[in-house]
Order: sequence, then C-alpha cells, then structure tokens
Amino acid sequence: WVPPATGLRPPTAGLKPREPFIIDGFLKVSHAGKLSMKYCRLFRERLEFWTRQDGALKGAKPDCMVSLQDFYGLETIGTGFLLKHRSGHKTGINVVDNGSLREWCNALLSLLSSGEASCPSAGGRRPSS
Repeated sequence: WVPPATGLRPPTAGLKPREPFIIDGFLKVSHAGKLSMKYCRLFRERLEFWTRQDGALKGAKPDCMVSLQDFYGLETIGTGFLLKHRSGHKTGINVVDNGSLREWCNALLSLLSSGEASCPSAGGRRPSS
C-alpha cells in the first residue's frame, strides 16, 4: 500500500472483471525512492499494478491502483516518465525501452484530460485534438 499523497491507492471493490485494458507491460515504479518492477495495466480511468503478472492473468485484484483523475499530465525523463499529481507530487515510472516509452506516453496522454504534458513523439508538447 502506498500513501494517498503519491496518488497510489489500495485497490477498491467493485472493479469490473475482464474490463479491456489499453496497454500493459512491465514498468519500474518509484516508491520511497526505490524502483520496483511491476506488471501494469492501463485502463481508461486508472493504472493498476501487480507484483507478479500471473496475478493479473488469474484475475486477482491489483496490489495497487492509480486513479488517472488524480493526475494532470506527464513529463518524460530519460527512459521513463513522471506522472504529475494534482497535489504537486510526482510518481516516477521507468519503461523498458524507447518504443514502449512512446506507447505508454501516447496512451497516457490520450487519457489525461488537462495540463501540460510531454512525450518523445510529441516533440515536448501535448498533441492537439
């Protein structure tokens, strides 16, 4: 469990089973100054994390969840990005390779409804609609 100030929350009951996700894969998520490898799935309203991929594949509840409503943008840094929390906190996420980084950034940018954001394929600007 991660404190709410970081935007990460324990999963809640009532999540839709077998809801389609937009993108999935292994990401290194920053918590308490350390990166931990997590299997992640991005949904329209949230990002879910499992310690092991088989938990997600078996339909287990996620170990952690980020509501995208708590964030207003993202900023790329090196091989990852920072999700910008409305409280001013940032959640660091490291991606395996540049192709995956672009995919995750583009997927997240399409879901975040407001605020500044940058992505390598967007030339440092949020794509216009």
